[in-house]
Amino acid sequence: VIALRLHNVYNTFIPYCRSDTYPNRVVGSWSIRLNRFRSFGVILIVALIIIAGFVAAFIINFNSYFATIKQDIYNITRLVSTNVFSEIQNLLVKPVYVSLTMANDSFVKKWLEEEYEGDNTSISNYLSSIKDKYSYSSAFLISANTLNY
Repeated sequence: VIALRLHNVYNTFIPYCRSDTYPNRVVGSWSIRLNRFRSFGVILIVALIIIAGFVAAFIINFNSYFATIKQDIYNITRLVSTNVFSEIQNLLVKPVYVSLTMANDSFVKKWLEEEYEGDNTSISNYLSSIKDKYSYSSAFLISANTLNY
């Protein structure tokens, strides 16, 4: 049953429906139903704007963090490669410097010039001290003149 009812606020007639099972109960006016749909639409639009904002923030943050992490990986790789190069250079250069030091040592030069067959204790002590000082597994000396080890 559709009837017209005078609305007090605007002094206009607004249609409304009565339920067939409950004749004294007003199910709802059409204007209220339209207002409900309008408010639902507004809520839906606001919710979509909020969701779009979260998605946009996520995409922007993801891209910026991705670029930052990519740059950090590049920097860490360079640092590690420099460190590995330095360690390898240390392992290879240190024995060369020790051998250069031994070659220019006045004690070793004098001992090689005189090179006594029977007295090897002084040079053995010297080589032992070099071995202990630099934590080498062995230290040796070969004479160029006699090829003695």
